[in-house]
Amino acid sequence: MIESTIGVSIIIPVYNKEDYISDCVESVLKQEFTDYEIILVDDGSTDGSARICDEYSHQYAFIHTFHIKNGGLGPARNYGIANAEGEYMLFLDSDDWIREDALVRLYNAVKENEADAVLFDFMIYDSELEAAFRSKENAQYIGCDVTFEAKMYRCTLPSSCTIMYKTSVWKERGLLFPNTPFEDNALYPAILLVFSNFVVIDEGLYFYRTNYGKTITCNISNDLRRVEPLKYMLEVMHIVCENWRDKYNDLIYCFCYNQLQVSLEAIRYRGNESEY
Repeated sequence: MIESTIGVSIIIPVYNKEDYISDCVESVLKQEFTDYEIILVDDGSTDGSARICDEYSHQYAFIHTFHIKNGGLGPARNYGIANAEGEYMLFLDSDDWIREDALVRLYNAVKENEADAVLFDFMIYDSELEAAFRSKENAQYIGCDVTFEAKMYRCTLPSSCTIMYKTSVWKERGLLFPNTPFEDNALYPAILLVFSNFVVIDEGLYFYRTNYGKTITCNISNDLRRVEPLKYMLEVMHIVCENWRDKYNDLIYCFCYNQLQVSLEAIRYRGNESEY
């Protein structure tokens, strides 16, 4: 593989997010770290998102826009990965944003520790309250090894957006997102197994927007769909580790249980006891 001359590829799938895509892209343009490219994958948007993406790519040579037929978030991310030329890559959803020092913190962390990936926390931004809250999902691993076993037992909110990955490792192992809801659930265990050399940053560098009408996570009927991708997850685990059942069977089923529990708690939190 030819050695990359770009530090980080930021992959941003876009589908009908004309109200938010500019905030997302601008958060990258404001970064202290500048050795990056932005890959905008327009997933067949029917609003003004495609036009906004084109405007950015015309204005900046390091922003690349691709227009594809609508296929979902997973395939859009896969398209971005195939076109990524950075040494590392980071996923950013088009209605979210990152802190101004995120890239420099992440890049320095992987370089200084010779790591294949860096794990960090996210901030949950409530649009109605206009306030952000720390998730604390990954803070539990500060000062200890991020082992596959520890992460699988304790993971409740898997997100591919809170890890920066070495691109060559991802591509060599042939990881692909499925076209299902909660696609992160399907790939997260394999990601943790493939990227065993982690470093952790104990800060919320990613801002995840929630509580607005168009987000999939605000729909009660989608809460139980969190378990749909788990069949794909088992297939991917077999690809990356043929004897995973002998070594990690209990861990995987613990992860599945956690996801079902999160779905049920989400339904109860929304006050829909009949669904629960």
